[in-house]
Amino acid sequence: MLSPNSRSFCTFAKQLRIFALIAAVVISGCSARQIVQEQVPEEQPTPAPVASEAPANISDGQRDFGVDLYRKIGAKPGNVFLSPTSISTALGMVYAGAEGETAVEMAQALHYPPGADLHQGMGALLRRLPIEKEGRIIRIANALWVQRDFELRSDYLDLVRRQYGGEASAVDFIGAPSEAIATINRWADEKTAGRIKGLQARKIITVDTRLILTNSIYFKGDWLRPFRASGTSQRPFLLPGGRSVPATFMRQRSNFRVLTQPGFRALEAPYKGEELSMLLFVPERPEGLAEFEANLTGDRLDGWIDALMAEQPGDVEFVMPKLQLTTKASLVPELQALGMRRAFTNAAQLGGIAKPARLRLSDVIHQTFLLKDEKGTEAAAVTTGIAEIVSMPRQFHADRPFFFLIRDNRSGTILFMGRISDPATL
Repeated sequence: MLSPNSRSFCTFAKQLRIFALIAAVVISGCSARQIVQEQVPEEQPTPAPVASEAPANISDGQRDFGVDLYRKIGAKPGNVFLSPTSISTALGMVYAGAEGETAVEMAQALHYPPGADLHQGMGALLRRLPIEKEGRIIRIANALWVQRDFELRSDYLDLVRRQYGGEASAVDFIGAPSEAIATINRWADEKTAGRIKGLQARKIITVDTRLILTNSIYFKGDWLRPFRASGTSQRPFLLPGGRSVPATFMRQRSNFRVLTQPGFRALEAPYKGEELSMLLFVPERPEGLAEFEANLTGDRLDGWIDALMAEQPGDVEFVMPKLQLTTKASLVPELQALGMRRAFTNAAQLGGIAKPARLRLSDVIHQTFLLKDEKGTEAAAVTTGIAEIVSMPRQFHADRPFFFLIRDNRSGTILFMGRISDPATL
């Protein structure tokens, strides 16, 4: 790739847009005039050390960041679904080029470990997570789409390629923006088996766009103990204040791990192979989710998960709603509230991505898709039919607002987390 010409540097604010299929990060540049107005030092900043107390374990850091972000998003009413792994990975590729106070703020807000440990650990996790086996799939992909006359630092490209598997492809955002967006959207469609369509629109391309970086996580799992379609029926979903809405629920009777705690109960629903599980946390009362979320921390969640996984499976009547959920939102206010502020200003220090261009984050977009029904278990239905015994089982009915997550049991990584407040609004 050729270096940008002098006119593009002087006339336009240098801009990178970094998107993920599930987490999207937009990086914009600042004009020289804007930088002077904000009194940014002329010399290039040197990297500053990250706080030593940052967690050394990547999965633990992603869990803590995910809980922090969930609580910020969850302050607003409605259903929530997010992937802390995807957001952490996408922003990790930005952090690879961060310096000074920008790097310190990012590391603290995102719970990153110090120095190169983050990228080495992220690379090891990204190589470990993928699965391509009968009944369960995890696919992770990263890609860089670079304006054909814009040059990124070679050491940055090398790090992203080695640790994140992100390869760079040249496109023409300036001369052929519609074609560039179509190329990226085809990639998004392919990497998510058609679940994320029209990832980006033509309007996001401006004369300043120089880079779009995409990250995708695609998950599909068959239940270890499948639901039978004959057990699906309409039931009331209980809401706070004594109200209810009709919803479609799946039902089965089988052996599951159940944990009882003051104010809520939790259940593990494993997927085929048991490398992956969905964990549901259902309050005793329809009003109880707010109290559960107020007490939610990364350490407490870890303790609840350990206690749940230590339980012996027992006979349970398990009822949960059949769901399809799509979300897309900007995360800028939440990330700023977590302390990641400088990266969104003209004082951002992202010189490790491209020099002499001055860059800043302008948006972080998160897009998700969730489908939970009986069809994902059809391959296992013939061989895993379970006879029901006559004794009355314990009941676990997710028929009120609840918190849930999808966990990789091998590494402890929380791939997705969310809440269902009202299935009628899906």
